Amino acid sequence: MTALISAILAYLVYVESGGNPAAVGDRGRAVGLYQIHPIYVADVNRIAGTFYTLSDRTDPAKSREMVMIYLRHYGERYERITGKKATLEILAAIHNGGPDGWKKPKSIAYAKRSVK
Repeated sequence: MTALISAILAYLVYVESGGNPAAVGDRGRAVGLYQIHPIYVADVNRIAGTFYTLSDRTDPAKSREMVMIYLRHYGERYERITGKKATLEILAAIHNGGPDGWKKPKSIAYAKRSVK
């Protein structure tokens, strides 16, 4: 799973922020290289027992760590639920649409654009 997550990180940075760690989108709610929302930070902290802050979203190393924790957790959840291996598209859909992003048509369309 770690290799798959590492492989998708560059795609996400390109699609989400064009490589700008100070990028702000979604009417100010999404911030940083990966356009992380506050709920994503809170969920990562719950999952991993960490103490990331909203300002950590603009730190390239910390935001990368958060995305890796989130995608590992929910990628493994996807595999348990479906019995299928997670793919780059599945992980992109989860990043975009939350834990069940792989079920959401809008997130699936995002994933197809993100990992072409």
